[in-house]
Amino acid sequence: MTGSIQNIQNEEYYRLVADNINDLVALYSVDGILEYVSPSVSRVLGYDDGALTGKSAFAVIHPDDHYLLQNSFKEYNDDTAESVSFEYRLLHKNGTWIYFDSYRKPVRGDDGRLLNILAVCRDISARKKTEQALRLNEEHYRMLADNIIDMVALYSIDGTTKYVSPSCYSLLGYTAKELTGNNISRIVHPDDLSKFNNDIKLKAYKGIEKFVTEARLRHKNGTWLYCETTTKAVRNAKGRVHSFVCTTRDITEWKSAQIALKESEEKYRSLVESSDAMIAIVDIQGKFLFVNDKRAEFFNTPKQDIVGKSIYDFYGPKDTVDFTGNVHRIYTNKENFTYEANATIGGKQVWLRVNMHPVFGADEHVKAILVNTIDITSIKEKEEALRKQNEELKQIAFLQSHIVRSPLTNIQGIIALMQEGELNEEQMLYFGMLKQAADKLDEILKEIVARALIVRHNVKNK
Repeated sequence: MTGSIQNIQNEEYYRLVADNINDLVALYSVDGILEYVSPSVSRVLGYDDGALTGKSAFAVIHPDDHYLLQNSFKEYNDDTAESVSFEYRLLHKNGTWIYFDSYRKPVRGDDGRLLNILAVCRDISARKKTEQALRLNEEHYRMLADNIIDMVALYSIDGTTKYVSPSCYSLLGYTAKELTGNNISRIVHPDDLSKFNNDIKLKAYKGIEKFVTEARLRHKNGTWLYCETTTKAVRNAKGRVHSFVCTTRDITEWKSAQIALKESEEKYRSLVESSDAMIAIVDIQGKFLFVNDKRAEFFNTPKQDIVGKSIYDFYGPKDTVDFTGNVHRIYTNKENFTYEANATIGGKQVWLRVNMHPVFGADEHVKAILVNTIDITSIKEKEEALRKQNEELKQIAFLQSHIVRSPLTNIQGIIALMQEGELNEEQMLYFGMLKQAADKLDEILKEIVARALIVRHNVKNK
């Protein structure tokens, strides 16, 4: 009697636990009829308490999962069968299917005959959604990695290729199989290898999570490609780097254009810096954007101390007004303009010949002015000296042609009068000597005038 009472108490305890457990507890008959379903069914599946009792378990199990329950029945017919667990889907009252992890244990009589099956089911729908999301993400990322144009690779810390996307073939001519297991250093240009290794290893170990490196990689056909690699360090739970994810793209065309541009820039820079002209670029406010060495030498100021400053810092007030006005003229007319000006630089008067060119932007608007300036002070000084010399020659010519020739003309007039009168032999002798001297003086004066004209002509043509 005591044993029966104890059994009754145990059954009550078990039911108390089953009725209050969060998991879904069910008791099946050997033919699949639900004899007991815990009240938690209302929380996990939305059914009223007792609504499923007496119904077939197959009614709420997904058709694709029926075989799991059927197989468990077959296993339990074996006297040695123990508890089993599997995942299946149960129908919620709202029509949705919910994933459960089911733990099942056979309930046998004293003779070992199968009486019931006890099932404890736990809702794992949230976990399944997470697993599905992770699987979809993994598939998504693998699809991206396998089909992306850039080459995606996973390297160990020693540079061994653990994974490489199929795009390695279009990039480098190698198949993924040919590269996997090999060290990346085998295809890195020797001149770039040291920097490549330092960038990938040292930066990662310093805690830089993502960085970009340029290096030449060898194509299977033997040519070298300029490549840009973006590297991200992969760390374990302790923060230690254990591998690198690298995305590599071909930048050969861009790099070649960059090198050509640099060479072209160097060529033109050489031309600009070796020019005798003072070259500068200014904006509409007259601020210097660029100056060459000759301009810096002219201002007696380092180039870096000129760029960014205004013409007001180097020219006198009047010169600045004239220069600014010409700058605005170029911006308005969009045409070249050349002029000469006398300017004051550092307290010294200089003559400048200035040629201004508009610099157009992509929108065809003037964005700056190219100013090409030549110091013509020495030329102006020579011109002034020649002008003065020319004036002096003109004075000499005037002197010889008017002041000196005037008395000679008078003498020649007297000789002409004397020639009309009657002269004795002695007078004729003196007259002849006088006329000869006058004629000689006339020839000398003509030669002086002729020479002065030649000198004057040569001076004007210098």
